[in-house]
Amino acid sequence: MRSITKLTRRTNSFTKMNNMKSNLLILTVLAILLGSFSAQAQRVRFSPKVGMNFSGLEKELVDFKTDARVGYNVGVDLRIGDGFFQLHPGAHYHNFTADLISRDNIDEEMPDLKEKTTIQQLKVPLNLALNLTGDGGVLGIYAKGGVTPSVLLGVKEKADFALDKSDLNTFIVGTNFGAGVDILNLINVDFNYEIGMTNLFSDQDSKNNVFTVSVGLVF
Repeated sequence: MRSITKLTRRTNSFTKMNNMKSNLLILTVLAILLGSFSAQAQRVRFSPKVGMNFSGLEKELVDFKTDARVGYNVGVDLRIGDGFFQLHPGAHYHNFTADLISRDNIDEEMPDLKEKTTIQQLKVPLNLALNLTGDGGVLGIYAKGGVTPSVLLGVKEKADFALDKSDLNTFIVGTNFGAGVDILNLINVDFNYEIGMTNLFSDQDSKNNVFTVSVGLVF
């Protein structure tokens, strides 16, 4: 029994070390990108937007299974630069729904043992964008890619399920890529796919992939 406990502790420590190394590497890349763009004067535009997000997380925990689904997001992106290469940092509030299903009834439809919870995060993406068509046209198309650090804000707790904020990692990181279009240089439609690089749940292999569709303005 003691051997199993020691092995579990070593596995958890190894997982945490890998997460720390991934976070450090990504933060270093962030610093380099920010430094390179701040070294010269740039035009800055704003793009507030709202949208929907679809999570691909499906994880079985000790007492129950969690299955992430649709959510909503609201935030703003900056567009720094006026050439082919631009920097698109942003800050977005994400709220997504997760189904909680009792582990004893995963394959059964029993509403009294199934609940919905919500998880709230602040995502701070930093993307390098390619302005493919230039500014001033009817349609402005861009492609982007980068990294997205996320900070856990809260979890809606349920009485029948032992899930709270301490079960999730406070800070996670993902890589993302996407594309968007500006209509009449005013209305923006944006598509983004984030691939989780660190675990959402503490001491669990639980990387979350998120597809987001947003609509907003550019000015």
